[in-house]
Amino acid sequence: MNKKIIIFLLIFFVLFYISTTIFTQTSNQLAFADDTNVVKGNTLQIPQTEEPGAFISQLYTFFLGISGMLAFFVIIFGGVQRVINAGNPEKIKDADEWIKGALWGLLLLFGAWLLLHTINPNLVKLELPKLQPVETEERSEGGGAGVGGGGGGSAGPALSESDARSKLLANGITVNAQPPQTSLNGVKQATIDETIRMKKECDAWMKKYYQNENNGVCNVVVTAGTENGPHATGVCSHGNGYKVDLRLSTRLNEFIEKTYCCKNPRTNQCGICDVRGGDGALMYKSPTGAIYAKENNHWDVQANFACP
Repeated sequence: MNKKIIIFLLIFFVLFYISTTIFTQTSNQLAFADDTNVVKGNTLQIPQTEEPGAFISQLYTFFLGISGMLAFFVIIFGGVQRVINAGNPEKIKDADEWIKGALWGLLLLFGAWLLLHTINPNLVKLELPKLQPVETEERSEGGGAGVGGGGGGSAGPALSESDARSKLLANGITVNAQPPQTSLNGVKQATIDETIRMKKECDAWMKKYYQNENNGVCNVVVTAGTENGPHATGVCSHGNGYKVDLRLSTRLNEFIEKTYCCKNPRTNQCGICDVRGGDGALMYKSPTGAIYAKENNHWDVQANFACP
């Protein structure tokens, strides 16, 4: 193939690769951006940052236009060369190579567009995902806004130590007995109910996917409740009975991350729902609206209810 054709195709593919790669990276970074999240009332507003996407879209369109125009003018140039050099076989052959290269470029340009459109029409439109507002508690642990149901009802009465432990143990949930011993005195009824509900869902999930592991039972251990400890203060805090901590484990982690995830509107895949301000804990949301924040060595669980 003529060197001119090779150079033309090389330039086209380099420009096409650069523009699509930059766009993909920009979209991934913006898909779950959380640093600029703001809370208005009871809703977590996620600003729509469109400037990078608009720039990449313009760059992409520019390069496509340049490629098409270049191919068009090359065809014209080749035609003119054929007319001017009529009777000169060598010059005519060279002009034919120019025209052939331009036609190959146009064919590849159309083929690239058709391929992207077939895979996902949004790749051709170059539209950034529109993140929807997420309902959130007005106040949460650590002073940061979290992803929540917001106003899911009453937290119910505060339970005694014995009542809370008996309810958990009756549903196969272990309570840490090692120093510092976990205290459940004053924990809210809704907090215990959410833990039990999650355990039953996790057991059903285990029987479906890991029935031969741990007898198909999900291992759930409460490691912190209302005792004094390194917990953040506030209305919806451990000390007020609104939260419990659960020990991390391979299957429990997998269950929460795969079933309590939120769908990414761009990729249509499931992932984290938000990132908690302050400590950067990854947050997942159960069907009831309960929030499961994955901290360094435990799950921080808050049921879906309105804090007073």
